[in-house]
Formats: sequence, structure tokens, C-alpha cells
Amino acid sequence: DFKEYFNLNSNQAGVEINSVSIQPQKIDLTIGCQICFESDFIDPFILECKHKFCKLCIQEFLIDRVKNGKVKDIPCPQEDCGKIIAKSLIKTIVETEVYEKLEYFLARNELDKDPNIRWCSRVGCGKHIKGKKNDVIIYCECGEAMCYKCAMPWHEGKSCDQNTDEFFIE
Repeated sequence: DFKEYFNLNSNQAGVEINSVSIQPQKIDLTIGCQICFESDFIDPFILECKHKFCKLCIQEFLIDRVKNGKVKDIPCPQEDCGKIIAKSLIKTIVETEVYEKLEYFLARNELDKDPNIRWCSRVGCGKHIKGKKNDVIIYCECGEAMCYKCAMPWHEGKSCDQNTDEFFIE
């Protein structure tokens, strides 16, 4: 027994051996990039949460999120982390074009929360119009006339259902 081997008792030198408690600690056994699973990092990049990835891997991860419109609160890709990657950090990792798309999607997500916002139906316009609940027709600054109710191009003399049916039959 430990006490007998060292000839100690609980009163010597104020040491109380019986009350020693060892708490298990979580040890991160992760070695290498958790995106490409290479054991050696290629141009390592460390996120704010201290998880490390190959720079190209984290860039591709972020590009994929932006391409798929999954831009709200992008988490660290490390399993069980969940810490959100700051926009300021994302800006340093990805190309300007990708970051601008991220900003566009974030702004669009915010606008989509407003029930009075309609997106222009003209292909390639991409602008929004803020209408009012009792509006019938609204106009985009590009000149497109739209039905406020169904957000489709204006359909004089047709109900929204009729217009939608015709639109999808064409």
C-alpha cells in the first residue's frame, strides 16, 4: 500500500493522502487536418477555437458553404466544436469574390425575414422591393412590374393561380 511504502500517515506535513482525487480530462487525440485527414498540415491555419486545418482545406470548406448558401453562423468543421467562425476571419481566408457572395447571402437572409419584401422577378436583376400589405402591383427600380401577392411578373386580368399555372405550363 502507498502509505506503508513511504511510511506516511495522513497527519504528516499536513498532507492528506486519502483525499487526493484525480479527475479524468478529455484528451484530444486528433492528429492532422480533420477535413482532408492528412497527418501533416499543408500551410496550417488555426481558427479562433484553436483547431488547425490545412489552409486550402478550410478555404474549400468555406467556399462550399457559401456556394450552397449556408452562410449563417458557419461553425468550425472540427467534430463537436460548434464555435462560429468570425466573418472577419473568413474575410482573411477566402477570395474577395467569395466574401462578397457571403455578404450578399447574409443580407438576403435578413431581408427575407421581412414579410413585405419581394425579390424582382426579372432574371438577373436581384433587387428587392418593399411593398405594403394592401399593394396589388409593385415596381422594381429596373422597371419590372410585379404582383405583390405572388411576386410573379404582373398578370393583368388573371388570378395568381391562373398566372402561376400558365407560367409553369409554358
